[in-house]
Amino acid sequence: MLLSNPVNNLNWDQDSAEEVFQVLWAAKTFHEDKFQDIDLISETQQFYKKYYSYVLSAEKTNLIFAGNPLSYLHRQ
Repeated sequence: MLLSNPVNNLNWDQDSAEEVFQVLWAAKTFHEDKFQDIDLISETQQFYKKYYSYVLSAEKTNLIFAGNPLSYLHRQ
């Protein structure tokens, strides 16, 4: 199985504010049964709203989780 790391401007595993979500993403990805109570989409949206004053849609959040930087959306 090949997984794509979540990414916005930087991969979540690099020096970025979203780095804290890397651990949650990995936990849910590899041990979904143990982390069913974590809603990663909601957590990410709340983070963006609180720290970036940006309302992140479910569509854009899913693009991040798919490994597609949001910066690509702004070029279209």
